[in-house]
Amino acid sequence: MQPGIHPQVVFGNLKNPYVGDKTAAAAGRQLFLAYNCYGCHGGRAGGGMGPSLRDSTNTYGTSDAQLFATISEGRPAGMPAWGGRIPENQIWQIITYIRTLRTPQEPDRVQVARNEVPMTKR
Repeated sequence: MQPGIHPQVVFGNLKNPYVGDKTAAAAGRQLFLAYNCYGCHGGRAGGGMGPSLRDSTNTYGTSDAQLFATISEGRPAGMPAWGGRIPENQIWQIITYIRTLRTPQEPDRVQVARNEVPMTKR
């Protein structure tokens, strides 16, 4: 059993209405920026003060329902509860965006040429 609230107990049977929807994923990327999610999770969701959303594991679960519960209800040690502030359809769009991370479907993906060397601190 995982820590935190259990989505089925609180919300019933949750299902993401935007699974695989590229338009919803692009909207989710814009919402990720508009709601300042990047302030904690980083501009490409790679982590910062908050955990990476690019990882395949998460303390509170990685199913769409578990991500919905995390965003909606918040989590101890920093994740605020966004339910009531972000409409449910927008939470699902953000989750749809999160699902595209590390895939070719990721909106606004950073492209790095094979011969390009990342800059380092001097």
